Amino acid sequence: MYKFSLPDLQKSTLVKAGIAVVLACFALLTLEQMNITDLIHKTPDSKTPHFTSPTKAEAEKQASESATEKQSYLDSTKNDTMNSNSSSAPISSPTSDFTLTSSQSGDIVTILTKARGISGGECKMTVTKGTNTHSQSATLIYQPEFSSCAGFSISRDALGAGSWTVSVTITPTNSTAITKSLTLEVN
Repeated sequence: MYKFSLPDLQKSTLVKAGIAVVLACFALLTLEQMNITDLIHKTPDSKTPHFTSPTKAEAEKQASESATEKQSYLDSTKNDTMNSNSSSAPISSPTSDFTLTSSQSGDIVTILTKARGISGGECKMTVTKGTNTHSQSATLIYQPEFSSCAGFSISRDALGAGSWTVSVTITPTNSTAITKSLTLEVN
């Protein structure tokens, strides 16, 4: 009988290649289990979450909204004398300072608040134009520099273009409510 023998170098190379293949298969299976890859097409069941990517239009809309919100926030933090689209006037109490600003981007009017010396509480905004009224509530969010209401955005369509009166009341936890108002022209 003929015996076939591989030199030691070839045996060592084959063993290393085999180990590499096993490790690659293990890594691939791990990625499949974590739903990072989808090489083995599985049907989703109720126990395994199945995530879908947003459509291009949805992604663009979300990016646009995020950019608008970010720009509105940045504009509100600029010096009020440099920002011609913002209205603000501080109101002070013995323990706090409360500033109210507004900005408009397209059809969306954003009302921003800065409250110094208040660490928690609730916010309520009421907007009126003539006999029409729109209200929203939000939580006061604490930040070391200043706290702010979680955010108020109103579509121009809610009350129509014209002169709006905005009133925001912050009710700090275990303290007296503070109200600030401003009038703005909505285009």
